[in-house]
Amino acid sequence: MAYCTLIDLYSIAEARRIAELTTSTGSVLPEFTDAEIAALLSGAAVTTILTDAIAYADARIDAALSSCYATPLVAPVPVYIKTLSARLTLAHLQHRKPVAFTEYDKENETSLTDTLAALKDGKQFVPGLTQTGGLPEVSGSRNEYDSRPYTEGTNDPTTINDGLTCPLGNF
Repeated sequence: MAYCTLIDLYSIAEARRIAELTTSTGSVLPEFTDAEIAALLSGAAVTTILTDAIAYADARIDAALSSCYATPLVAPVPVYIKTLSARLTLAHLQHRKPVAFTEYDKENETSLTDTLAALKDGKQFVPGLTQTGGLPEVSGSRNEYDSRPYTEGTNDPTTINDGLTCPLGNF
């Protein structure tokens, strides 16, 4: 199940922009009517490009969420994930036409990458989803004695005062 649809893509980008990113020519002439753009977007080649881009975006989301949530997500998908999927899809389509890659697009892609990293690290949570565990382990230093078991009868000169036995003797 795809996390976003063409309607979700239209909610964050104009049909003309989506057509520009998915056509082989890379640009839609300004004199194209809305009907001609709709016909262009309904073509098999464009549908395949959009389906592949959405699948790529969803795979990136699943990879980020898998550390804290059960993936793939099931319906209903939270609005946050739908929007994230649509934004990632458009960012992926941008790479098809690097000439049209603006400063805004670069900042948007950086923001999306940061969001995915925060989701993966458990620093950002998704409203509407229940965590399934797998939160990232707290990092810190451990000394070598923290996980060593106590062994009776180790009061010999080579192991005395190593943190395993009491140097004052057994009580």
